Formats: sequence, structure tokens, C-alpha cells
Amino acid sequence: MKKRILAIFLCLILTVSLATAAAAEDFTVTLPPNILPPNMPNQPEIEPDETPVPNDTTMTLEIPITKVVTLGGNTAPQRTTFTFDATPSDERYGSSDTGLWEVQNCTVSVSGEGAFNCVMTIRIEQEDLRDLTDLHGIFITETYDEQPGWTYDKARWFLQPQCKWSDAAQEYKWTGGWNCYNKFEVTEDGVRFDPDDAQGGLGFVNTYTENTYKTATLNKTDHFAFLKGYPGGGFAPGKNMSRAEVTTMFARLLTEQMEANKSYPASFSDVTSAHWAANYIGYMEQFGIVRGYSDGTFRPNAPITRAEFAAICCRFEQLTDGAATFTDVPASHWAAKSIAYAAKRGWVTGYADGTFKPGNNITRAEVAAVTCRLLERSADEAYIRAHLKEMPRVFADMNEQHWAYWYAMEAANGHDYTRSGNAETWLRTYP
Repeated sequence: MKKRILAIFLCLILTVSLATAAAAEDFTVTLPPNILPPNMPNQPEIEPDETPVPNDTTMTLEIPITKVVTLGGNTAPQRTTFTFDATPSDERYGSSDTGLWEVQNCTVSVSGEGAFNCVMTIRIEQEDLRDLTDLHGIFITETYDEQPGWTYDKARWFLQPQCKWSDAAQEYKWTGGWNCYNKFEVTEDGVRFDPDDAQGGLGFVNTYTENTYKTATLNKTDHFAFLKGYPGGGFAPGKNMSRAEVTTMFARLLTEQMEANKSYPASFSDVTSAHWAANYIGYMEQFGIVRGYSDGTFRPNAPITRAEFAAICCRFEQLTDGAATFTDVPASHWAAKSIAYAAKRGWVTGYADGTFKPGNNITRAEVAAVTCRLLERSADEAYIRAHLKEMPRVFADMNEQHWAYWYAMEAANGHDYTRSGNAETWLRTYP
């Protein structure tokens, strides 16, 4: 009788056909991520003796999981890994430590904001899988360990396999996907849910809220030079700047300066003590001003993008708000809030066509302009014209016709000054 009841339910025959084709070999079925699965078809009754199930076939199920991380406050996450677990929906079928199935928990490493993916694998004998999935299904949960600073959504997903009736084979076959439900009720009789509530993939959201970074304050009082030219007298306004160069520039612009002869090791796998900017990168990392990538790297020699530079500027004020203003920066972009806030403050501008081009590498001219706006610095044009021959730095590749000329002169020439409103009156210059 029990076998007859089990045969009525979902996937009884599905796993049979797969096992028969694969014989004793292992095989893998993969759940496509974020695809809305169809509802289960009506299931005709099939006699158990029509569908013998071998016991010597092990199946490997792969279940992709998406982790979405958001950051609050002014800090990077102190936790970088999240783990997920799979359990049967009925205790009678055992668990990962009783031998019924072998679960390789999905662990995903995160760094910063964004969506991160991992794959959970379950190895199970086909006969056991039939009993498990036909009557009940699988629960997927996130391990909740009360890690300080994190808020958890405590989501719990219920999964049942997608099956399709084969007229030719006169049996159910597993399509390789799952019906996923985040709305269900667990009762003494099993799990109750509405088939129309099937979702298109498993997702978990976590938010980090603690503020643990040291406060980094920009020196807006002393107008020393922060960008210099190159041998030969050029500023190279169209040249890109690397992530290490920008980090070093901002480190020198902080009110709190690095201690002499002190080491500031960085946590990034590709920033060794031998790198020329290692100390600057480690120093700025403790403030959360610069951050790495999900793979644990910093990529110090890579050119920095306009989006990355805007994000760095915003971290000094620990604020990110403002409405989207650029056609090519959707709300889903990782730096959308930073770009919007930087534009709101007037630090960054877009292009005539309404775009921002967040993925473009930022140029030295753009760095000079944005940083001067961030520091609330403006060149004394009259003083520069009158003392051009006395200026510590002038550039052969720039003149007043260049859009960033005055920004470059402000950035490259230290000066004492007085201020009236937003205007500076320079008193003297120095290298």
C-alpha cells in the first residue's frame, strides 16, 4: 500500500528513467537560476510494478543560490562568508548525518555590496530521493549564527522537483528544475502551499549595519599640491590613474596622517609588502575608503573607473542618497547611490547626452576637477596669470583653453590663501 501511495506522488517515475539511462553511473541535474518554473502537470496513476527503480544509482543535485548583500552605515562587512543548509521536510527521511543523503553545504564569500552566487550539491540514492521528494520536498535555509552587525531575513525555501509526463515512456521524467516556494505552511500532514506561488530561484538578502571604520577626514584647510606632473613638464590630462595612485593621493589628503616608520598591512591577496603603495592601501583600508573585490583582491595597478572614484568621494561623508540623474546608471547599479549623491553635491557631472559612463576609466583631468570640488578648492585665475613664470608648476600640454586647466593648476601648486565666499585669493605659492 505504501508503495502504491508513493507512486502517485511527484517524481516517482522521473528518477527511474534517469537511473535506467545512467545505469550505475553518476549524473548531474542542474537548476537554472532565476527561471520561473511551470506548475506541476496532473499526474495519472501508475502501478508501482510498471516502474522498477534500481538501488545502485547515485544522483547529484545542484541547486544554485543567490546571496544579495547591502551595506549600511560607513563600514565594510566583518563577515565575509554565508552558509546554507538543506534538510528534508519530514524527519522520517533522516538528515545529512544519518546517511540518507550527503549535503555539501553552499558557502558564498562576499566583499562589499552586490549579488553573489553559490551552488549547493546533494548526493542521494535514487530510491531515497523518490521517497523524499514524492511526499515532502526539501527545505533550504541559511545558517543563522547571530553574526554581529548583520541583519538576516531568515528566509526558508521549500523545493519540489519539476516533472513532465512522457507518453512514449509512460512515466514521469525530471526536467532538471525545481518549483521553489517561500510561502507555505508546515502541518502534521505535510507541507501545504499554492502551486501558483512558485518562484524563479532561491535568494537570500543580508544587510550589514555596524559602523566600525575609523573616521577619515579630508584636509580642506591646507592647500598643498596633491597632483603633480611628469618629467618633461606635462600634466597628461587624458591619462588614466590606477587604483593605487588614487588611494595614495587621498591618503596624503587626510587630516590624520600616517605615522612615520609604521607598517599598515593590507588584507588584499594581491597587495604584498613589496608593492610601492602597500602602506597607503593598508592605511586607507582601515577607514573603509577603499575596498576590494569579491575574490579578495584589490587590483592596485588597474585603472580606476568613474563609478569607483565617485564611491570613494562619498565615503568621506558616509552618505549615499539622491535620485538617479543619469540615463546609464540604473538603480540596480552597485554605485548608483554614490553617483547620485556625488552629482547632488556637484562633485561629478555627466555628459551632454545625459550619461555618466560609470565604467569608463577616469582621467587625470577628471580626478583634478572632482577632487578640487570635493575639497572646496578653486584656483585664483588672476594670481596665476600675473605670476605664471613664478608658478612652481606649469604644464606644456595644457593651457587656459583646456576645460580642466584651472583645476590642474589648483591641484599641482601649493599655496597660501584667503577666502571670500567660494573665491580664493592666493598670497604665495610653494611646491
